Amino acid sequence: MGNLHSLFALSVGENNLGGSIGDWVGKLQNLQGLYLAGNNFTGLIPSSIGNLSGLTMLILDRNKFEGSIPSSIGNISQLSILKLNHNNLQGNIPIGIGNLKQLTQLTLSSNKLTGEIPDSLGPCQILEIIQMDKNFLVGDIPTSLGDIKSLLLLNFSHNNLSGSIPIALSNLPMLDKLDLSFNNLKGEIPRYGIFANATAVSLYSNQELCGGVDNLHMPPCPTIPHRSEIQYYLVRVLILMSSFMSLTLLVYLLLVKKAQRRNEPLTSFGEGFLKVSYNDLAQATMNFSESNLAGRGSYGSVYRGKLEEQKLEVAVKVFNLEMQGAERSFLLECEVLRSIQHRNLLPIITACSMEDNNRDDFKALVYKFMPNGNLDT
Repeated sequence: MGNLHSLFALSVGENNLGGSIGDWVGKLQNLQGLYLAGNNFTGLIPSSIGNLSGLTMLILDRNKFEGSIPSSIGNISQLSILKLNHNNLQGNIPIGIGNLKQLTQLTLSSNKLTGEIPDSLGPCQILEIIQMDKNFLVGDIPTSLGDIKSLLLLNFSHNNLSGSIPIALSNLPMLDKLDLSFNNLKGEIPRYGIFANATAVSLYSNQELCGGVDNLHMPPCPTIPHRSEIQYYLVRVLILMSSFMSLTLLVYLLLVKKAQRRNEPLTSFGEGFLKVSYNDLAQATMNFSESNLAGRGSYGSVYRGKLEEQKLEVAVKVFNLEMQGAERSFLLECEVLRSIQHRNLLPIITACSMEDNNRDDFKALVYKFMPNGNLDT
């Protein structure tokens, strides 16, 4: 397929094709449309797809693609339609998508995407459809979306978004469908623009939203009596000052403790467990090389390696501590796995919690390596 240098469209959608898509796709320099939707394709979306500078349509929805969205997609400057919904994609949405100034449709629904909605989407001035529902996105809704005056549909439902609804969304003149339901949004609902039309807005299951037009049937926002406003703001100022002083003291104590701790490995995991350092695990996995990558999970990556001193094949689960909930997952696994044994549970060898060579926090669990396929099967 990679030899078809004159090919300008490849459409094999709605079949039962399987397997992975190789790097050969990046050789089709004249390709303008790639339509693989409705198949059983698996594996990663090849990063070589970013070489297709003339591609206008990339439609890969309703497959079983996994891994992260390649950041190289941000190089496809002519891309107009990007549909990756209903796959098993994980990780953050690349900020490079904001480079796609010709984009009119962005559909990433029904995946396992994490992290925040990129603020870089604001410059995509001709976007009409943004669908990112049914993922695990967190953080605030970017106010920069209010700059995309061409938006017709915006769907962020069924995520873990927090913060308030940006009032900038009420300034979108073309928007006729907005779904923010099933999130953790809070605060007062804007009253103008699309928010004045209760039939065009869905805000269900955001327990802390209030106000808005009457037809939304939301609880009223609490008000502060005028006579107590001065006391209210005075208390807030005193709380902020006290919090700032406490935070300063806490940061100082943490820095002192960090300087004392330096690179001492976790010692409280329990007696009878192997003690390993960051350098031991880096050496075992060839410095966490991609060639040793065995898989990716919700909170990190798993690498195959060999502890030379113990002559032991291991699987090292490295937690991505920038991901919300990763550190809690590490502590939970430590607590559970060190105290139980079962023939159907993967045996844990040890844990490592310390600083890496860049003095960043590093947490990993070390398991016995199981060579016969993935744990799910």
